[in-house]
Amino acid sequence: MGTKGSTKKLKTEMFDDVPVLKRKWHAAMRPGERLPPYEDVMLGSLGRLADHIVLLKNKDEALEVSRTGRYIQKWLNDERWDIPLTAISPDCATVLSESAASALANGRPHLASAHCVRDGMVRTYDVLALPTASRWGGTLVSTPSWGAE
Repeated sequence: MGTKGSTKKLKTEMFDDVPVLKRKWHAAMRPGERLPPYEDVMLGSLGRLADHIVLLKNKDEALEVSRTGRYIQKWLNDERWDIPLTAISPDCATVLSESAASALANGRPHLASAHCVRDGMVRTYDVLALPTASRWGGTLVSTPSWGAE
């Protein structure tokens, strides 16, 4: 299958995954809570999606890249964990920061797109920011991302 078919398949999978992730997020909401617990939304059944996720920690009003899946590491061009979001490429940091800020401010998932140059080609990445509560205090934003040419 050529690049065009692969891109179409990836886009179809992404749009199949967005409603599933949003449903998981809404199903995990508890009465009286502002955000669902991270464990209820993101742990247990992600499968292949885990490779497409960056976990952002909202620490003292600054976002930190806590964990990344292998496809996200390629997108970020960075394999490091536990670093400030500002330490990664500005094109990635901007969309992640804005998506997370919107998701946190509104208390609900936020879908955005990013356009980046990778390997000499313009690529579009769809980013879904899922704000969650951390049992250790503060908030975590899980951000699955899917790319296409």
